[in-house]
Amino acid sequence: MHTSFEHLPDFDLARRLRYAGITSATSRYLKLFWPAARLALPGILDAFYKHVDSEPHLARLTSGQQTRLKGAQAKHWERLFSGKFDESYVQGVYRVGLAHKKIDLSPRWYIAGYQFVLNRLVRTAIITWFWNPYLLWRTLEAINKAVMLDMDLAIFAYQNAIEQEKRHQEEAIIASVGVGLKALAQGDLTHRVTTELTGPLAQLKLDFNYAVPELEKTLAALIGSIDTISTGAHEIEQASNDLAHRTESQAANLEETAAAFEQIAATLNTTAQNAGRASEVVVKTRSAAQQSGKIVEATISAMGEIEQSSKQITDIIGVIDEIAFQTNLLALNAGVEAARAGDAGRGFAVVASEVRALAQRSSQAAKEIKSLIGASSNHVGSGVKFVGQSGEALKEIVGEIIEISSLVAEIAEATKQQSIGIQEISTAISQMDQVTQQNAAMVEESTAAAHALAGEADNLSSLVVKFNISQHQASKAVSPQSQAHKVVSLRPRQAGPAALAAPVASAREDWSEF
Repeated sequence: MHTSFEHLPDFDLARRLRYAGITSATSRYLKLFWPAARLALPGILDAFYKHVDSEPHLARLTSGQQTRLKGAQAKHWERLFSGKFDESYVQGVYRVGLAHKKIDLSPRWYIAGYQFVLNRLVRTAIITWFWNPYLLWRTLEAINKAVMLDMDLAIFAYQNAIEQEKRHQEEAIIASVGVGLKALAQGDLTHRVTTELTGPLAQLKLDFNYAVPELEKTLAALIGSIDTISTGAHEIEQASNDLAHRTESQAANLEETAAAFEQIAATLNTTAQNAGRASEVVVKTRSAAQQSGKIVEATISAMGEIEQSSKQITDIIGVIDEIAFQTNLLALNAGVEAARAGDAGRGFAVVASEVRALAQRSSQAAKEIKSLIGASSNHVGSGVKFVGQSGEALKEIVGEIIEISSLVAEIAEATKQQSIGIQEISTAISQMDQVTQQNAAMVEESTAAAHALAGEADNLSSLVVKFNISQHQASKAVSPQSQAHKVVSLRPRQAGPAALAAPVASAREDWSEF
């Protein structure tokens, strides 16, 4: 018949029994041998677990479980020798195979253990049926068929569990890694494969979960660097703009300063020329003043001579006045004598009267001339005094003019030197203006480069902004210089007793299905 089990895909029990040659006769001979086997089974199982204890790996798996395991195996052998190869039997053996898979008891240990028990069952059969060769042969045949079927079903369950686990792992890895790759393609670097995977597929999980954090750290560092570059680029851009404005303003100020210095230079040049002309005028004025001083001295000398002449004229007028007095006196005497002479002297008296009148007039005129000459002499004296004072003033003026001439000459020379210095400063400022203009051009180029750099940094930021990283890595991205890129092994290899701790723990729970 065709029997199908839900947990045994494509399992045909009837076909297996038929192929193994297990018939009702096989069941009958197994039942017939069971009483002898049941008596020998405790000793066989004791010997079996002593044999198990000789292997450290198996001893660790069965440590503290042997009493329970012996009971479970005794029940299993009882069910086997009952000859009922039905669905319940198959499910029981299948659970044993699954338990072997769960505790990672490979078929080589299972087969070796079966042959240990089988050999002792064969010996028990020989001891039991040695006197009946036919019955011994049929019993050994039945035991061999049953044990081989039992191992076949258990190993089938073991291998089927491996195949199912492999399929589940493949499906899980396809699903989980596929989701992870999809998340990675969408820029989510926080996704990790959390599905439990075993065998070679577990390494793929470890590799994925190792690669993505490394990529996340790299991208976090890249984001931090891009943020730093972007910040620096924008700061450079702002600084370049400020520098461009300041340079432009400086260039304009230098241009204005250069123009102002050119005007100052022109003004100083004009001032120097005017100072030179003023110096020439002062020199001429000094010469004129010196000449005027000489004229004043000559005038003083001439007026002194006039004063002397006036004194001489006064003396002469005094003589004339004396002569008029004497003449008047003589005319008076002559009149007296004419009066004495009478008519004879009348004519002479007239002449004497006229001479006297003339003498009086001369005396009066001499007095007036003397008075005028005295006044003139006084005026000449005042004039001499004033001219002397004017001479002294002219001398002082000449001295001041000489000092002014010296100062004006010094001013003219200083102005000339200032004009030369201002011209040199103007030339230097013009050169500075040219350099500033060149700097302004370079600053414009730097500003354009800074704009381009900021644009590229923004482009990079827009490219990486679609990636999603963890807050921890994002906090590290703030200061990428502080990151310490340490490669930590994500591929642990268990060795020694620690590697067996987990299987032992699970084995203690799963031997019940043996």
